[in-house]
Amino acid sequence: MNTLLAILLSVSITANIDSTTLKIGDQTNLHITAQTTDGEKVEFPVLGDEWQKGVEIVSQTEVKTSKKKNLTLYERDYTITSFLDSLFLLNEQPFVVKNSQGEPTGDTAYSNTLTLNVIQPFAIDTTNAITDIKPVVN
Repeated sequence: MNTLLAILLSVSITANIDSTTLKIGDQTNLHITAQTTDGEKVEFPVLGDEWQKGVEIVSQTEVKTSKKKNLTLYERDYTITSFLDSLFLLNEQPFVVKNSQGEPTGDTAYSNTLTLNVIQPFAIDTTNAITDIKPVVN
């Protein structure tokens, strides 16, 4: 349905990720591209420090705009990481469609969903009690 909505709006949003599997604490880049016809613009969603619960945004680029014939491309890259051992379904994000004057048209286009598998690279030994690194000094 999102593809149909994007066609009707003449807006196409595409999300791609460099690596779908990470070790805990590693980073990967998530690329968002929005394509519009002349006379339309898109507003990227405002995200804080998290894409969603468990997936943190380390950094994000400014939105780059370029023109190709009668199309306008908007691109933004996000560097993301996670410290949770889990399989994440990265939620679709809403993009507000605007007219050439920058006023919202009332329409919204959505990015596609992606998966991110975060793995624990080593086994954790839970059989031993937690101990101090060094003994207490008197």
